[in-house]
Amino acid sequence: MRAAMVLCVACLPLLGCRVGGGGIEAENDRLRRERHDLGERVAALETERDELRAKVHELNLARGAGLDADALDALPRVAALEIDGLSGLVPPEPSRDAERVAVYVRTLDGRRRFTQGVGTLTVRCELLPPVGGPGPARSASRTLSAGQVREAYRSGIAGTHYTVEVPLAVPSSDRRGTLVVRAELRDALTGAVHAATLTRDLPAR
Repeated sequence: MRAAMVLCVACLPLLGCRVGGGGIEAENDRLRRERHDLGERVAALETERDELRAKVHELNLARGAGLDADALDALPRVAALEIDGLSGLVPPEPSRDAERVAVYVRTLDGRRRFTQGVGTLTVRCELLPPVGGPGPARSASRTLSAGQVREAYRSGIAGTHYTVEVPLAVPSSDRRGTLVVRAELRDALTGAVHAATLTRDLPAR
């Protein structure tokens, strides 16, 4: 009986560790969810803020154009930029040499809906080799004028977006590491600059 009591007492700290560890893990999960939700709320508020700034700019212009408040509020305006996760090397097969990066850019309004934009769009692509791995870093960029942005408009299975193809030659042996895509739109109507970044880890062969 005494031996059994000693064994029970010895197990109590282990039991406490398990319970405590489970509690800590659950708390970490809760904090991660809260951080993710907070990040989404901040992004939404920043988009609404940028749209309000655009409205103020347009209001100043509209004073001399005779637009009423309803018409001004209904005017489409870009409040944010987004790069679709389907963007990547072309052709997509890892066994083939890549020729370019197909980048799908969306211009969004204050409610995160697509709206057409007018301005200069610059896209820069970087392929970074794995940490400590062989192979050089590769980069290329392309800038589209307002007219070229209009011609880049697409609507299909991938949704409504602008397609920008950036020439970037990558041999199949170097198709690994991290692809970083950055896009920047300089709005010709408001003067605002909208930016977005996409990071993709390429699968190891």
